[in-house]
Amino acid sequence: MKKTILTFLILAIAILTFAQRGKKESEPVAPTEKDIHVSVYQKALKYGDANTAINSLLYIITTEGDQSAYRDSLAFLYFNVGRYASCELVCREILNGENDKAGVLEMMAISQKSLGKTIEAISSYEKLLPLTNNIYHAYNLAELQYTIKRLGEAYITIQVAEQLESTENDKISFNMGQNQTQQVQLKAAIYNLKGLIEYELDPENKDVARQSFEKALQIEPEFLLAKNNLSIFSEKEEEIPEEN
Repeated sequence: MKKTILTFLILAIAILTFAQRGKKESEPVAPTEKDIHVSVYQKALKYGDANTAINSLLYIITTEGDQSAYRDSLAFLYFNVGRYASCELVCREILNGENDKAGVLEMMAISQKSLGKTIEAISSYEKLLPLTNNIYHAYNLAELQYTIKRLGEAYITIQVAEQLESTENDKISFNMGQNQTQQVQLKAAIYNLKGLIEYELDPENKDVARQSFEKALQIEPEFLLAKNNLSIFSEKEEEIPEEN
């Protein structure tokens, strides 16, 4: 009995040794071209080489097809390097009529705004805002609506923005010309825009607009655009002759 067990053990060890030797001697599996591109993409990200990462992603997506999970990464890279036209195209393909991907919708909306595609950007923000209730999204939508004088819609949207929560850390930058910018609290920007919308809706009732500019300055006393708007409206009020 002991001899049988010993024979079995020797045989088992011999088989295991042979298997391990065969495993070591077998050639490693060569990576596919897609595997190489995935590796290049990861390395390019590590080294901050966006263009190489984009090229590798394009190959991977072409290989995997339209449902590739890498499309979101491609849109994000295009967005980060400011290639907004390419970003918008990829986002459209990802969404394909669906509007439940907030991150993709946001990239598309910002890209469209950056490209001057105001109508398209408004449409994207209108789909995005109900998903996020984000104060930045509400402000951007109201600003775009105001730009093309959709004043009624802009006023409704800016009222929504006014009610959304915000902190002192929520900031927005304004171009002041001559390569100068001013960063102010978002709530102040909301009241400044609200004042502009209110005036254009009812030019005769300047007090309403003036109150909004004053609220903006209560939040951000050095807000130059709000200061300028308040000054202009005060001057207009002074120019109105008194009735006899």
